[in-house]
Amino acid sequence: MIEIRSLAPTTFSSKPATILMALLLAVGFYFPTSEEETISLRLQLISGAVLLSILAVLLARKQGLIGVAAVVNVMALNVTVLVATLISPFTKFAYGGYLPILLLSMLFCLSVKDISLTKTARTLFNIANAINLVLSLLLLLRVSEATQFFLDHYAYGYDELLPFMFEEGKPVLTFGSHSLASFFFYLLFYLNLETFIRLRARLNLGFAFGYLALLTLMSSFTAIVFTGVAVVQLVLCFQWRKSAIAGLMTTVLLLAAAVAAPGVEAFSDFREDIIAVFHREDNGLLGRYGDSGGLSVNVRYILDHPFRPIGLGLSDELWYADSGPIEYLLKGSLPLMIAVYLGAFLFFWNNLRSPGRAIFVFLVFLGFEFGYSNLEYIRTQCFLPFLVVYLNWLDAPDTRPAFSPARGFSHA
Repeated sequence: MIEIRSLAPTTFSSKPATILMALLLAVGFYFPTSEEETISLRLQLISGAVLLSILAVLLARKQGLIGVAAVVNVMALNVTVLVATLISPFTKFAYGGYLPILLLSMLFCLSVKDISLTKTARTLFNIANAINLVLSLLLLLRVSEATQFFLDHYAYGYDELLPFMFEEGKPVLTFGSHSLASFFFYLLFYLNLETFIRLRARLNLGFAFGYLALLTLMSSFTAIVFTGVAVVQLVLCFQWRKSAIAGLMTTVLLLAAAVAAPGVEAFSDFREDIIAVFHREDNGLLGRYGDSGGLSVNVRYILDHPFRPIGLGLSDELWYADSGPIEYLLKGSLPLMIAVYLGAFLFFWNNLRSPGRAIFVFLVFLGFEFGYSNLEYIRTQCFLPFLVVYLNWLDAPDTRPAFSPARGFSHA
């Protein structure tokens, strides 16, 4: 049986920590965004208020602040947004746009390295995995009740987005778009694969393969990149383990690839599909950043007004998503972009036990920022503390199984 013991005398109590992390996981994954297919501002404010309350509780702990450097950086971030708003050339302002920045500021100041969990945390995580995969299967089978439930309660972006995703056979769950779903499916793949590696938990290996399968169905640039990363991680994991189950899974993957691509023509079609995704005008990488892409107006404004960012200014001609760096350059020029990504780096570097893991996770988040302003997304902000605490739990020495020549691996 897995026991999660105190890491140090000052470790935050396991039971309340588990409750808070479970609440963050539930809000991050399942809190609704719409009512009867209409996106609800009220629900957005409620989810923001819940996250704000949890972050306030965590920050109020004795060791709740991450450090002076992070706090100074967050102060610079907020001052930059304020000054940019004051000098904005626009007369209309989206003051509600400050809520994601406020939540991100609190998150960047948060220290969770002292938090420990109870064994219930992994059980809850496994339940969430099972729910996600079952719901994805129902959506893939086009079960009308499941589809309508998501259309009613999880509309996102604009009215036509979620129906289009479902029509294309993409089970995006509560994440609204295939890019966001791909990012979260990869993170969940990564957590489950790491759970298998650390704890020899075959159930989590099964979950990891489930998320990898979902990734292949998303048909987005994000999905292609993270599928490649996931496959490399699986191969490295299996090569290292050289276990019977690893060999079996590798065989299954090779057989699936052989069936899916029986000839040169199939490979050519696949290559053309990849190129199409890459160049797609609405959400392809080159299409998005190209001269006629959705971000072209933003890029032109930034180049024409490098020292006059818009802050919380509002214009119907500008697009406020699809690229984190472009959005931060638009809202606060280079100082804001540096402050945001420095804050993200300090958060991972100071909170994760493993420096190598901190750099890897930071690069994963940074890479996705080129496709979507993800750090301001409420589900990401809820999931981040759980992600870090769970990975620290996996890296804790007392969670690793002990080896006995007679019994193999077993948990203390």
